[in-house]
Amino acid sequence: MIFEKLTLTSQDVIKTNHTISDTLITTTVLYRLKMSILKRRIQEMKKIYLAGSLFNAGERLHNLYLEKHLISLGYEVILPQREALKHFTDQHFDIQGVVAECQKFCSDPAIVFVGNVDGADADSGTCVEYAIAISLTGRAILFRTDFRTDTSREIGVNGMLNIQGTIFIYDPCYFTELDQIESYYRELAKKIHNAISTCER
Repeated sequence: MIFEKLTLTSQDVIKTNHTISDTLITTTVLYRLKMSILKRRIQEMKKIYLAGSLFNAGERLHNLYLEKHLISLGYEVILPQREALKHFTDQHFDIQGVVAECQKFCSDPAIVFVGNVDGADADSGTCVEYAIAISLTGRAILFRTDFRTDTSREIGVNGMLNIQGTIFIYDPCYFTELDQIESYYRELAKKIHNAISTCER
């Protein structure tokens, strides 16, 4: 009886070891799978759609400076003012083509929407694109450099630009010299990078 009990106990130990081993293997496989998915998502999040006003020299330069520093952080930037050139043919501007392409970019979960909401009132096209992105991907990053801002009193930023899933970056611009420009945009790009990292948590 004692021998039988010991044998039974030994078998139980073997079964337990097998169970523990199986659990460890399953845990390891799941961990590696999770890390693989996370790595892929981080890689996908390296693509940005940079929305904002693009109708004058100041706005276009602003977009180009920010694009430059986002690229230096490893991002691929889709810049609407450049993408629009594809839709100019023989003095004709295909506005429907532009609209369809913008909608495609903003609804793509592999692309992070980053929108500039400067000005007394945010650019209307950017607001529409933001609505598409936040509704269909569940996330969006908005930034504002305009110092005429008080979010607590809805000054400068409409309350509707704060839908759940939105990260808002306020980085007021006070530079007065040309040699301050690069450092300003470098820091702004880093803040956007940190916001994108937050999206992944």
